[in-house]
Amino acid sequence: GAVDALLKGPFPVDLALRSGDRAALRVSGTIRQPVAARDYEMTIGVEVKDVASLGAMAAEAGVEGVSVPALGPLAVQLRLADTAPAGRPSIPALRVALGAEDALRVVLEGAVRDPLGLLQTPPVAPGANIAIDGSAADLAALARRMGSQAPMSGPLKLAARIADEGASRVALRALRLDAKGIDLAGDASFAFAGPRPELRAALSAKSIDLAQFASSPQAQPARPAPRPAPAPADGRVIPDTALPFDLLGRMDIDVRVDAGSVILPQARLENLELRAAAKDGALAIRPMKFGLDGGLVALETTMVARDRSVSQKLDLSGLELGRVLQSRGLADWFRGGMVSARIDLRGTGRTLRDVAGSLAGVVDLDVGPGTAGTAMQRVVGERRGAIAPALAQVQVGTGLRCIGYELAFQGGVGTLRQGALETQLVSVRSAGTVDLRAEQLALRTQVGPLGFRTTGTLAAPRNALDAAGTLQGVVEGAGGIAGGVAGGVLGALG
Repeated sequence: GAVDALLKGPFPVDLALRSGDRAALRVSGTIRQPVAARDYEMTIGVEVKDVASLGAMAAEAGVEGVSVPALGPLAVQLRLADTAPAGRPSIPALRVALGAEDALRVVLEGAVRDPLGLLQTPPVAPGANIAIDGSAADLAALARRMGSQAPMSGPLKLAARIADEGASRVALRALRLDAKGIDLAGDASFAFAGPRPELRAALSAKSIDLAQFASSPQAQPARPAPRPAPAPADGRVIPDTALPFDLLGRMDIDVRVDAGSVILPQARLENLELRAAAKDGALAIRPMKFGLDGGLVALETTMVARDRSVSQKLDLSGLELGRVLQSRGLADWFRGGMVSARIDLRGTGRTLRDVAGSLAGVVDLDVGPGTAGTAMQRVVGERRGAIAPALAQVQVGTGLRCIGYELAFQGGVGTLRQGALETQLVSVRSAGTVDLRAEQLALRTQVGPLGFRTTGTLAAPRNALDAAGTLQGVVEGAGGIAGGVAGGVLGALG
């Protein structure tokens, strides 16, 4: 344009830069107040044939060490104007497209009202409203192209909208993720003002297949078999691992997840309902409910940093033990047996060992009628044989009538209030204590006329025949037989 236009305006801008056939930049528009650099509106376009060439272009410009994977072409188109408050630049229209349909394709489209707003004092919301649309033809192939490995294969689609909801909150709305075995939808937001960052999310899915990550060859490269973990140096089983109380005060969260099914390597959870909330150094996972093998599981977990307290609740009902074992290829162990369980425990301490040593509450387990398989018979026989070889041949019967155990904890010591196992041929009664503070065992078990004692530690329990208990069982058994015979004789005489 004319020199006079450069001084008074309007001044036309038409600029083109090209790097061979690798990349091109085009700027066109008008500046109505050139001297003040105000009242402008321009269109900026960038085209790169393949983003991998950006590394070579950087090296030619004297910048070494820039490496960009070969993700395909890049196209950027935006309008720039000074319509934001105080004449700051604004982007009323933006479109970024990266990649190709046969590999990776990402498109961003929208506007940013005040991209420099966060740099102001006080900060101003940028006014971002950008739609994201992405897809990958095959995640495994894409990872190989980028010189890495993907935890899963197959196509992926992602759609969402980025929006700021104030100067200190960014939201991800209308999120939709579809991949192999996973379909996830919902909203999330992150706020970084206030005493702590805050994350909020509400997500739902028909299916979340996590088992594929465990079985994926990319996720598990070949490596030597791990060596058995060495025994604890202090002879204790419960680890002295510090609990993450310090992390509770670093961020506030409120996360909800609902899923029709969650597939794990060894289980399938149905109708998962989960809420996790953390605020002011207190975490509550409540509720966490799901179906498992026909049963219903409800969990609650709380941690409070202020007093270093932990609580755990579990309610399980309608679970058939035989069905669980059969689904895992262990049908020879047990059939039938409806299980119900209740756990309500609380403790305090800096480490897991401290919490275990202060536990208070109850553990309750009940199992209904079922049938023990040959595998269980063999293991029970081997356990008895370790105590006394002759006991390995004693049959306990295959028909299970019921199992009932109730363990009450106070100060880390669990007292077996009820311990009973009834079979068709024999009954098993247990009593005693499990001291988690010292990890000591003091249990007595009566199997029919035979008595056993379990002592020692959790790391090295000792089992032995209890002579006094066995003698008492024999006497009681003989007395029962004698009483039965006498009753029969008297009945006949009468």
